[in-house]
Amino acid sequence: MHSCNKGSGESMKKVTRKTAVLFSLLILFISAMRLYARDGINANAGFKIIYAKDENVLQNYYRAFAGAGWSDDYFDVYASYNRWISYSVTDELLNTMDVNIHQPALELAVYLSDSVSLDAGYSFFSGDSSYSAQMVEGGFLLDLEDSDISADFMYKDTHYYFAGDICNSSFSAGAELSVDINDKASWDIAYEFIRTDYSTFGNVYTRHTLRAGLVFISSVNCFVMGGFSGSADSADVVSAMFDAGLTVKLYDHVKLSGIYMFTADFYQSSAASGGGPSAGSAIESEISHTGSISVSLYL
Repeated sequence: MHSCNKGSGESMKKVTRKTAVLFSLLILFISAMRLYARDGINANAGFKIIYAKDENVLQNYYRAFAGAGWSDDYFDVYASYNRWISYSVTDELLNTMDVNIHQPALELAVYLSDSVSLDAGYSFFSGDSSYSAQMVEGGFLLDLEDSDISADFMYKDTHYYFAGDICNSSFSAGAELSVDINDKASWDIAYEFIRTDYSTFGNVYTRHTLRAGLVFISSVNCFVMGGFSGSADSADVVSAMFDAGLTVKLYDHVKLSGIYMFTADFYQSSAASGGGPSAGSAIESEISHTGSISVSLYL
């Protein structure tokens, strides 16, 4: 037991050193991009701390990111690199193991007209414990005068080793309608479907989510958002969520963002009272608080 604690402490020190090095490299990256900036070129780099709930597993990890792209009247192209630090993967019993992951990505957006655009992206993941994954994404946007209609999808195929080879694939698709209230506010309603196939365990998980939200732009350098969501999944868990976010731009090239989410899960559990016909059931609940904080430099 003591050797495990010692290993965990040494691992944490390594993560802290790597985080400091990554953050220094990110600052150098954005500084270099500013020196060589040209019309159409954009770049960003930053660091995010994430505490999230991912299919009944609480995640507490870090993500460093950097990217650069080119924007034109007809298309945008963007290449990026993400470093996931202490991301948790699970086995069949939801035991967790932290891994560090590399994620290079390429994204392309094409503007078919002033109101219609398409986008696509590809990412490759590699990391500890033979972690490997490929992800493809796509989307559509119809930009009308006072409203937007969008749709997107994502497919990811993942493999890693955790007391055996584990494989799973996930698919998500969604649509959103956003309507302007005035120059500073808009409301939106969105639907999302998620399906994860745990082929190693012979289990399929699905979830349907509906969200209504509001975005308010208080100034050029600050906007807030919030919304309420409801979801139901294949594990017979019904959830009610509230989320709130704030983004503030400081100086000329610094952006701070924060997101908070309150989630209440409701599920039915057996409430046996002697067994047999007298056995009943009860509705139980579980509350969780999650969110993320990010600091980014942008060009």
